[in-house]
Amino acid sequence: MEYAMAASRFVAVAISIYTLLIWVRVMLTWVQIPGVYFQSSPLLRLLSSIVDPYLDMFRHIRWARRGHIDFSPVVALMVLSILQSIFSLFGAYGRITPPMVASLVIQAFWNYILAPLCWFAMLVVGIQLFLTYRSDRRSTPFVVVMEGMSRSFIDFVQRLFFGHRLVGLRRLAWWSFAFYLVLYFLLRFGTSQLASYLIRL
Repeated sequence: MEYAMAASRFVAVAISIYTLLIWVRVMLTWVQIPGVYFQSSPLLRLLSSIVDPYLDMFRHIRWARRGHIDFSPVVALMVLSILQSIFSLFGAYGRITPPMVASLVIQAFWNYILAPLCWFAMLVVGIQLFLTYRSDRRSTPFVVVMEGMSRSFIDFVQRLFFGHRLVGLRRLAWWSFAFYLVLYFLLRFGTSQLASYLIRL
């Protein structure tokens, strides 16, 4: 048992290092430094050869891609987080039960999917709400992008609370922001309580 626990701790550390490499890979694709060409760097090619095969396994998930935005690395990181937690628990206590695994999955789903989605909804709806108070209503590229990003979140609240009634955009934006704020705290409380209950089983 001691050897299995030691091996689990080693695997947990290896997963943590691999997760860090994925974060570095993702950040290098987001950040462009003038005069520095990461794509031609031998270091980046080595990094890509290490992490891309794993990331490619998640790129076919359709719901993780929204337009030009690819959320599949978030799903890949969530899976690694669950595995790392499982190996860490077994390495620390020498056992792992299905309720423990379920608790870890719920916590990871909250941390990587639900919480960021709620924060993103509040951010884009909040910006849209701010834009409704501007005296200058010209459709700049920024305004067009924000309206497009917030539209699906606001439309959901429209259908949920108002149906087919006509409601002003400012009122809808206020309702939407309040809804996603309340939803965030309800989901946070619910997932925390459920995860705590499962871990005690």
